[in-house]
Amino acid sequence: MKRETILMTLNDVSDAYILEAAPKTKVRSFRGKLTRAVAAAACLCLVLSGAYGATVYAHPASYISLDVNPSIELSLNRWSRVIGVTAYNEEAKAICDRLDLKHKFYTDAVEKVLCDEEFRTYCTQDGKGDLTITIVSDDSLQLREGIEECETYSEHAADFHYADWETAQLAHENECSIGKYAAYEELKKYDAEVSLEDCNEMTMHELHEEIDRHHNGSHDGENELHDSAEESHIPETEHASSAGQHSETKEETTHHGHH
Repeated sequence: MKRETILMTLNDVSDAYILEAAPKTKVRSFRGKLTRAVAAAACLCLVLSGAYGATVYAHPASYISLDVNPSIELSLNRWSRVIGVTAYNEEAKAICDRLDLKHKFYTDAVEKVLCDEEFRTYCTQDGKGDLTITIVSDDSLQLREGIEECETYSEHAADFHYADWETAQLAHENECSIGKYAAYEELKKYDAEVSLEDCNEMTMHELHEEIDRHHNGSHDGENELHDSAEESHIPETEHASSAGQHSETKEETTHHGHH
């Protein structure tokens, strides 16, 4: 009898234990799954935010084109850090290969280029450097102010230009620096026969000389037309004056005849 009672008691305890333990096991399992899901979501957020941050950092927000004979172009992100350096001719490539410009703040990068001995040689060669700095940005004036504050900027007679995003896109499609492409577009206004290949073979000084020559020639033509118009106007004035004098004389003659 005692044995049967003990066995029944053990059976009751086992059933009670199972019934009580089962919910706890389910709760622990649910909590474990929830923890793992939250951890996975957090990791995914970190990955996505990191990918987004990397994309934003590497997205060009501005361009600075430094053209003299070497043509060097700096791509800047929204924080004005250099994210790309492009050399458009062999002279520029030789300079860029020895300069560490990427991830530098733009003023530091420009300073390093302006301080480079070979680049300085092109800027001062025969007094015909014609360094052109072309900026494409929504904050062009702010970028210019930063460049003008560079220590070595005052040693160069730089000529600032501003280009739009369409010009930048066309320049890149034609594998040309923005500064030189903008000069090509300006020259093409006067000389429809000039090609981009012709301009790529010219220094910025030569390009500016051509632009000035055509520009001054057009002004000379305008002045000649203006002078010609003035000269053709003078006889008309004199003729009108003579006609007036003749009319007065006729009136006087008529008046004396009446008396």
